[in-house]
Amino acid sequence: MTEQTPQPTYRLDEIEAMLSMATTGEIGPDNVSPAIDVSQLTAHEIVSAVRAVDAAEHRVRQERAGEVDRRLAAYSRDIELTFEELPSCIGVEKTRDGITLLAGSQSPRDRSYAAHNVNTLTVVDHDYGLELWKRLLEDDNPMVAHAAWHTATYFSLDTLNPEHAKRSLAEDGLTWGDMADLVRTYVQRLEKLRGGVFDFNGYEDP
Repeated sequence: MTEQTPQPTYRLDEIEAMLSMATTGEIGPDNVSPAIDVSQLTAHEIVSAVRAVDAAEHRVRQERAGEVDRRLAAYSRDIELTFEELPSCIGVEKTRDGITLLAGSQSPRDRSYAAHNVNTLTVVDHDYGLELWKRLLEDDNPMVAHAAWHTATYFSLDTLNPEHAKRSLAEDGLTWGDMADLVRTYVQRLEKLRGGVFDFNGYEDP
């Protein structure tokens, strides 16, 4: 982390103003939500926006949203798409800071968001990203651990073709050895929960 000083807490209207200032005036990649450019925001501001938009979207789904909530929820898809390409939007250092802030949060929702996007970090900072990924796989909250596992397996293992899986792993900056590490970490977590032992002998590169 490079941002060590205490960070401010933003009100919803301040988050809305922040995102409004970052709006490009165009429609986002999903052709529905407003496009935003987060490159001028700090990692803390980006994380604050993620939290506020996620909470607003949740209140909208629960039918207890106010006007500000509905306006903030409109940014949800574009923020999600932005996180998929985060390093190219804000650079490696700010990506590392943002995902680290989310992963270190007391909120399981924040940590789950980090788990869903940790693969954007391994592409540009392999060793640290892999370390953080394993930490999320070991999270005490099963929702967080499952999110990290889903991110690891969704594209790379959802195929019967080893070459397709290998290419998918490479897109996340991973090797088969890294995947073995992630699998081992998650299975050992599950085995600790039920008191068993899993034999990893014979796990080979296909």
